[in-house]
Amino acid sequence: MTNRFHHLPIRYKLHIIILLASFVALLLATAISLVSQRYMMRQQLSGELRSLSSVIAENSKAGIAFKDTAALDTILHSLSAKSTVISGRIFGMDKELYAEYRNPGLNKVLAKIDNTAEINGGRFAFGSNHVDLVKPVVLDGETIGHLQMLVSLDDLKDYQMLIATLMFGTLFVGLLIAVLL
Repeated sequence: MTNRFHHLPIRYKLHIIILLASFVALLLATAISLVSQRYMMRQQLSGELRSLSSVIAENSKAGIAFKDTAALDTILHSLSAKSTVISGRIFGMDKELYAEYRNPGLNKVLAKIDNTAEINGGRFAFGSNHVDLVKPVVLDGETIGHLQMLVSLDDLKDYQMLIATLMFGTLFVGLLIAVLL
């Protein structure tokens, strides 16, 4: 291969060098774009879920204070509007489960998740296939319970894969056109 390269005219050598340099630059730009897009999508999801959990925690205060499980079930059922929510649970300070919502379409995802993590304080953690969020429910400065939400990352991963496929496909089509010209 190097022997063939040495015998090429300078014009072709310059074309190859420019093509390779352009390809490496575009490959690097594509990789950086994918990484930054992943970061931004996670930040957006994080903000969205924190807002959603704050609203649900705020609406759950009275239900937890009066142990009104019917009201808490109704509040948690509102999670059905967000198809990526795997489950939502509300606990009292005694760790007693007051209400639970499970997305029937994502039960097999829930079975793969260790859902026995300690429910104390607050937590926001990205797992490999889900987000685990625990939000304290505070009434008059005192924690009276906790909201736990598990959210699937499957839709986010599918979208990222689509974007990556489109970006790399465009990169290689561009390379093919450059080689043919």
